[in-house]
Amino acid sequence: MKTVLLTFTLVFLAFCTFAQNQNNIWYFGQFAGLDFNGKSPKSLTNGRLNTNEGCASISDKNGSLLFYTDGKTIWNKNHEEMKNGGGLFGHDSSTQSAIITSYPDNDQLFFVFTVAVSEGNICYSIVNISGDGGLGEVTQKNNFLLGKTTEKLTATKHSNGKDIWVIGHKAQSSDFYAWLITKDGISDGPVISTIGTSESGQSTINIGSAKFSGNGSVLAVTANNTSGGFLELYKFDKSTGTISDPQKLTGFGSEIPYGIEFSPNGTLLYVSGYNDLDKGKIYQLQLPFTPGLITDKATVLGSLVEAGSLQLASDGKIYLSQRGGTFLHSINFPNKQGLDCSFTTNAVYLNGKTSTLGLPQYNVMSSNELLFSAADFCASDVTKFTMVTFTGNYDKVIWNFDDPSSGVTNISEDKNPFHKFSKPGDYNVRVTVFLNGISQTYTQKVTIFPAVTTKPTMIADNAALCDTGKVNITATGATASQKYNWYDETKILIEQNSGNFKTPHC
Repeated sequence: MKTVLLTFTLVFLAFCTFAQNQNNIWYFGQFAGLDFNGKSPKSLTNGRLNTNEGCASISDKNGSLLFYTDGKTIWNKNHEEMKNGGGLFGHDSSTQSAIITSYPDNDQLFFVFTVAVSEGNICYSIVNISGDGGLGEVTQKNNFLLGKTTEKLTATKHSNGKDIWVIGHKAQSSDFYAWLITKDGISDGPVISTIGTSESGQSTINIGSAKFSGNGSVLAVTANNTSGGFLELYKFDKSTGTISDPQKLTGFGSEIPYGIEFSPNGTLLYVSGYNDLDKGKIYQLQLPFTPGLITDKATVLGSLVEAGSLQLASDGKIYLSQRGGTFLHSINFPNKQGLDCSFTTNAVYLNGKTSTLGLPQYNVMSSNELLFSAADFCASDVTKFTMVTFTGNYDKVIWNFDDPSSGVTNISEDKNPFHKFSKPGDYNVRVTVFLNGISQTYTQKVTIFPAVTTKPTMIADNAALCDTGKVNITATGATASQKYNWYDETKILIEQNSGNFKTPHC
């Protein structure tokens, strides 16, 4: 006989995201898709996209699909090829084949940047979403930016919160190119930073990803050259577009570092190691790190054959693709260190469709609005607020938490404050920023849930079992707004449900 050790935790399913709706619909892999507009991601099977790697999708501010692309074709919201939307110069085997950004001061126009496979070109096209009766039309296509590049392509906001930087990397070199998008289009002449390790050698050096931290001040890159795979971290100046201060990790062995993503709070970095013959590892790194070996710096969360992209979703989780998988894997609590981040395999079923290596990149949207995010929503918690879109200089900031019962703490002048709400309920939290005599105000409803006061219990139908047996366990004590997290003895999250759990074979 074997003893089964099971623990569970009663939790609230509460996560707050604002201004994320443009990223709520994903299409990727072989006709796979996800809708993040509900409380949990819903599988979509109506997409036309069939690609091996990079892709991009974009929705409107309400989370309704606008269009999506594999870097070669753009499909509109009706899943038809957009007018003039074929023949783009991306590639189905390019790591970051496409990325979508908004056009500053024009909510009808979007840029679609594409990068071809190994030592191809970076180009851009422009979509007018009001064209073709509101289905969208490509009005400019395949405008050349840079030749002989790696497969890296990413973007972040300028320090003014309005303009956008797009970053590419020259092949067989250590040159980063940064193009600035303003209301007048793409500025003449990129900012070139020659920095870090040269990605030179055989063609496989051009694969890998580039990602910015949420605040855009840190750039992470996975890459490969004749000496093997490596990861580099850089500082990024959002005002000038310059890249500096490389920190490098090596020691990936037979793995090629492929996917990369930051935790929402920017303190942790996740990396997937690609291996098509053996399992590659999924790593978590604390930031900042100093140069060295990945084996000395990282926590290994798990391992998979042909692990692909890592992508933060609007539900606050990071998802991981795997070539040939009918599920996406997830990191459920990406702000938590070590195994507490809860790396979970087979987390979201794709309803018979298949993932490959790519997931849609985050869409960088230009905005003059003040937007913020919040975390921790139980009445017993201290809720943290973080400015999202206003990261530049300011004269003064004032927060009003709509909680007069909290006394003097109802008002804060901290940029990223904490507040303990006096009781459960809905609060219209307001933030106002003053700059050069001009003020901007943004208000968002925040829901605070009752604290957990009941002590959950569980009953098993067997106290002991043989090697091939299972145990059915029923947990009670939760309210309608609560669910149960079930963990094994290593604190890995096995399942989340409403209180019924069947153990796997021992």
